[in-house]
Amino acid sequence: MIIGSCRLDLYFPGSNSLKDKRHILKSLIQRTRAAFNVAIAEVEHHDDWRLATIAIVTVSNESSFSSQVIQGALRLIEKNPELELLEIQVEML
Repeated sequence: MIIGSCRLDLYFPGSNSLKDKRHILKSLIQRTRAAFNVAIAEVEHHDDWRLATIAIVTVSNESSFSSQVIQGALRLIEKNPELELLEIQVEML
């Protein structure tokens, strides 16, 4: 069993409220989950309207597949013009 995990620190430069951030983040989480069938959630900075930390996790029997899924999710997130990636941590267990 291979567990692929990714932790992302995000910055929302155009966000002026928690409502703005949550709107962007909710959409991002739904699209990523639907496109890659991963577990994804906000794990830190819940009350900060410009920052978020999200975690993405996938389970597979092949390391290469887990890596492809995580990399695909990262590409989708990187394309979002409403946020900036501050830090990325990827781990395969």
